[in-house]
Amino acid sequence: QAFKTMWDVPTDGRQVVIVTGVFSHEVNSGVRFGREEALQSINGERVRSLRHAAEMVDTCSGEWLVLTFSTRAVLAIRAAAARAATAELS
Repeated sequence: QAFKTMWDVPTDGRQVVIVTGVFSHEVNSGVRFGREEALQSINGERVRSLRHAAEMVDTCSGEWLVLTFSTRAVLAIRAAAARAATAELS
């Protein structure tokens, strides 16, 4: 019964963002995930969806993007370098 009704709960656009791997690029050199990780926050703001995470990266005015994951792993990347890498990989 619990599983049947859980699908009826409104999510208000929220999604769990799971990182299953990373593209090979010098900006994330040495970054490895042993298993899937849920992205919890960027610069201390809770991630609500993949779209929200992309918006936070695109609009970051600070020098650093600090990504915090469900395993308490923290990844800090220079925001400008992350945006440049995204443009190169797109």
